Amino acid sequence: MTSHTLFSAAFTALTLTSILSAKELPVSFDSKGSTLVGTLYLPETPAPEGGYPALVVTGAWTTVKEQMPATYAKEMAKRGFAALVFDFRGWGASKDDIRYLENPVRKTEDILAAAAFLASREDLAKEPILGLGICASAGYMIDAANQSPHMGRVALVAPWLHDAAIVAQVYGGEEGVQGLIQLGRDAEASDQPVYQEAASSTNELSLMYQAPYYTEKERGAIPAYDNQFNVASWEGWLSYDAQQAAGKLKAPVLLVHSDAAAIPQGAKQFARDGGEWVRSLWLPGVSQFDFYDRPEPVTRSADAVAAHFRAEALPTTQDEAAIRSHVEAVGLLADLGAFDLLERIYAEQVLVDYASLNGQEAALKSNKELMKEWAAVLPGFERTRHAIRNIQVYVNGEEASATADVVADHWVNGQHWRVAGSYEYEFKRTEQDWKITLHRVLLEEEQGTRDVFGPAMERAKADPSPYLR
Repeated sequence: MTSHTLFSAAFTALTLTSILSAKELPVSFDSKGSTLVGTLYLPETPAPEGGYPALVVTGAWTTVKEQMPATYAKEMAKRGFAALVFDFRGWGASKDDIRYLENPVRKTEDILAAAAFLASREDLAKEPILGLGICASAGYMIDAANQSPHMGRVALVAPWLHDAAIVAQVYGGEEGVQGLIQLGRDAEASDQPVYQEAASSTNELSLMYQAPYYTEKERGAIPAYDNQFNVASWEGWLSYDAQQAAGKLKAPVLLVHSDAAAIPQGAKQFARDGGEWVRSLWLPGVSQFDFYDRPEPVTRSADAVAAHFRAEALPTTQDEAAIRSHVEAVGLLADLGAFDLLERIYAEQVLVDYASLNGQEAALKSNKELMKEWAAVLPGFERTRHAIRNIQVYVNGEEASATADVVADHWVNGQHWRVAGSYEYEFKRTEQDWKITLHRVLLEEEQGTRDVFGPAMERAKADPSPYLR
């Protein structure tokens, strides 16, 4: 039985014993002297011994608890979890002297308070408290989990994870970023708060002009939505680095995202930097706003999040399995000198980028030409070992990409050279299989000497590879 079948059977068994609704319990708790108002969604099924496992759910920027946080909290309650949503300080029902401020530090503090509140309840399972962050709050949730003594696993749905480079891409380069920061500073220096309409289908000066979900009454444009943005938010938001948290993870993280959603490059960078701590699930063709409330992506995301929180294996698609096998095979077949088999993994034309290793520009080569180059060197080593780990796969229709960490060792004549870094691949689907169309090496560090190549090439020339013969 496949892992996907096992997962489906387990989920079916769970839902057959569950009523597809959740009990709503109004709650409140303190954060930095302010009272946060929330709702605790509880499963209708009897609590297991020790209480329901508990999690905090937070949403996109400028939002309130009744929007996408409640959507996902209800889904998690159906799956046996106690899910807390709340309004951050100064948003929705949580009053504060400072209103509508999208500030990562303040919001992270509020998540820490929410986790502590859940950990203090006798009717819920003891730690760890789980975290589910959607869109902008994904970074805040990770920061809170890294800091909190109560929190464990985290899941991020449609995560917006930016750093300075991504901020510049999104907000008009350095000039655009500095202009917004100055607006924020001017607003902060003003005697009166400066607010901007958050979303509008008619106001071109709104923060999110004609944005889906936020401007649709049957979706996110609900009466509880403040629909305001404090202009003083800009500096804190734009200077925030969500990527820095990837190197501080203390528990496994799940990313659920799509290449059709917002800044997928941020999620991929976070997954790469997070290494074995991070597992990714990519849903093809799902927009950022569809992740918020459309039934199919919400259900698939919630299923994966529940499996992650239970430490179950996530379902693996056939395409993902094929691409993972190819990435694993590249190093193994090269070490074994099986270049005839390795050739089949690559497209007839492949872009090869070793610029970080040898300074040469990327070049388009045939798969046979690439194999001949490798066969003229690698078999000349007494031993090579390409250790591949942390494979991340992103499937988008007929195309896909993958990244993997690599440590490659080379030995000859008592000399040793080790190179460590990562591989980046791009794939296209063919009638036969997935084929590699881009092979890029990103060097991070090296040890030993590159003098190994001279004797290796001499040995390979004296005893040519069967592929060359």
